[in-house]
Amino acid sequence: METSDRGSCLSDIARQQGRSIISALVDIQDVPDTIEPRTLRFIENLRCLRVPQYPRCDRELAAAEVRVERETIDATQVLRPKYVALSYTWDPSRHENESSGSYLVQERHSRSFNPSNVRNCVLDRIFNYARTVGVEYIWIDQHSIVQDNPSCDPACAQHAACIERREGVTVMDLVYKLSGYPVGLLGRPITSAWELKPLANLLQGKLTSGVGSKVRLSRKRSEREVWMAVEVLHRITDDDWWRRGWTFQESYKSGTRMRLLIKHPSKLKRLKRHYWIEDKRTHYRNPIFGNVDGELCISYVDFLEEATRLCLGCLNRINRHRGPSAPTWMLEMKYTYILERSQPMTPQIITDIDKRQMKYSWDMLTITANCCGYAVRLNKHQLKQNNASLSLSILAQCLLNGEVLQNGHPPTRPISNLTFTNNTSQSLTLSYLGIHTYGHMWNLGKVIDTRNWPASGAYRRRLAYLIGISNYLDRDAGLAGYMHTMAEEIAEAIKRRDQLMLGCLWDPGYHRPYMAVFVWGAQDAVPQTLAFTASRPEHVTDEFDLNDLDRHVTFEVGVEDQNSRVPRLRIRRWLPGMCFFRGVFREEVVFPWPSDLKGIAP
Repeated sequence: METSDRGSCLSDIARQQGRSIISALVDIQDVPDTIEPRTLRFIENLRCLRVPQYPRCDRELAAAEVRVERETIDATQVLRPKYVALSYTWDPSRHENESSGSYLVQERHSRSFNPSNVRNCVLDRIFNYARTVGVEYIWIDQHSIVQDNPSCDPACAQHAACIERREGVTVMDLVYKLSGYPVGLLGRPITSAWELKPLANLLQGKLTSGVGSKVRLSRKRSEREVWMAVEVLHRITDDDWWRRGWTFQESYKSGTRMRLLIKHPSKLKRLKRHYWIEDKRTHYRNPIFGNVDGELCISYVDFLEEATRLCLGCLNRINRHRGPSAPTWMLEMKYTYILERSQPMTPQIITDIDKRQMKYSWDMLTITANCCGYAVRLNKHQLKQNNASLSLSILAQCLLNGEVLQNGHPPTRPISNLTFTNNTSQSLTLSYLGIHTYGHMWNLGKVIDTRNWPASGAYRRRLAYLIGISNYLDRDAGLAGYMHTMAEEIAEAIKRRDQLMLGCLWDPGYHRPYMAVFVWGAQDAVPQTLAFTASRPEHVTDEFDLNDLDRHVTFEVGVEDQNSRVPRLRIRRWLPGMCFFRGVFREEVVFPWPSDLKGIAP
């Protein structure tokens, strides 16, 4: 493992760098060739393996050899061929056979075949899954991406193979995002009915009740059943797959399509078919564990969600239990359960990545960018060569992609807990003054006090309001997703009898028409409040976009110097709202550095 300053406090990093934190951040941005390009070429020529038509014969497993051909596909096409994207660990678990070589894989640039270095059991299982779901190709990193060349520098840009590898690493997230069949292969099997039943109870949602912060352990289940499920979860997550940085990225970007494969003995084949769950949309009953022979095939997201619910339900009891005190599933919980809607996911994502093991520490820079869908990528090889701080490089990359540090007065948290707000998405630069970006400033004036609305008419007013803006939302397809979300926020605010405020574009000395509405909340509105909005809508075109995330932000802000050419903004809070305008010029603003951060120097 490489050494790095991950985990070091900012004052120690400043001493190691020999300059202030602000100076180091600006220097990272200004280093030539720091920004690394991202290209679609790797995805448009995705190298896959064709799934063998027949499995290896069981009686000849020790000696059988199967030829596996290569195929190149374009994964950016809407009608692209289906492929399985495999997520697994290169090192075998203690439950796996380490033998390899029974599969002969075609060379990259010839018709010759050589023994695969991938474990036979890994290829057996993934080919078995692919045949079951009817998919013709699989993507597996050891064969589908050029591996390190010991004789070349990691930053080599002379050899085609080295360039291809670097391009592949920067778009690795898309390999899993575009796959219709991403699969995580766990090494630890489920071996008994004692383990299978608690897992089924968990996935069927029988162990908990309630929603959100009100999740509780179900009264219909005994404490023994709960702790049996905790023990099974501990065993499942006691697998290297849950500890690696790259597998975190693979599972995170796969989303709801990711399936986990857990091997089981033949004696459980009949029993696993007894467990069903009703689809909430179709009301059809589906087998919880799928129909892949010899495997439990479960939804990664469902597993994580139910594990999170169980974790929240028994969090107050688990420290008193003699079993595992802090299993991995407690540390990697589903973000929608542990974060408020106004909280950004980025700090939690970085925290979870940082807990994972990485052979090369600087891979964290790439993994973070891939997970967060960043358009601006920093060149880890160049930064490492310049002896830059890894921690500050991660922070600089976040800021250059629109994450904004909480800089309000007075500081509400110690420097060790400085966090991001939600992000902006226009062109950003870092300077000694702060973070420069572009957006719209709003002056909040007229108050709509929904507390005075008759209860019987509130729902009619709310419905009429949403119908009134629906045509606008449909016309502006680029903003539709975000605008509909904000419409829901406003509708809920009306239901709560919160106050709304109308906003006009900020222009000191002039009054402009109202073109925005913001949710102020239950407290009394404050006249002449200012808000800032910025957005980068998801591209709505037929062309594939490398960075197709919908990014928007709205803050209540204070202005430090209203006479300054570039307004200096201090963030007060997240302020949900909707803006109705087209073609209005965006103005430059700067978010000054948090005062605590400015004071950190050697």
